[in-house]
Amino acid sequence: MNDEELMDELRSACSRVDPVPESVLDNARGALLSRRFDEQLAELLLDSASEFAQVRGDQDQLRLLSFQLGEFSLEVQLEYVDERVTVRGLVDGISGTAEMDLGGERWALPVGTDGMFTTEIHRGAARFRVAAPDGVVVTTQWILV
Repeated sequence: MNDEELMDELRSACSRVDPVPESVLDNARGALLSRRFDEQLAELLLDSASEFAQVRGDQDQLRLLSFQLGEFSLEVQLEYVDERVTVRGLVDGISGTAEMDLGGERWALPVGTDGMFTTEIHRGAARFRVAAPDGVVVTTQWILV
């Protein structure tokens, strides 16, 4: 048995014993189907899940994210309760509409005059998109919420 035959045998055994969960495949399909190349990508500046020195609070229940692109910034707070996630966001630097892609779904996020939005979602792969009235669209990278 050569190396390629051995790898094929191992792949087959792994797919029988521990297949990829359907939700992971759905989220991957949604990510590929919803990508758009004409959008500007905001940089992730802060993800409290990756910070080691937490001062207080239960980080398994609360997560903070901060994105920026030029004058645009997006601050997001994720609060976890079982399989549900409460999302609170603050948009600064662009007035317009906000959306969130969650797997294959797209959620409209009404932004108030103060730049804030809130919604409740289920866990999964998500990204945020903010469209300014002049047509500029800023999007974030995909994150697991």
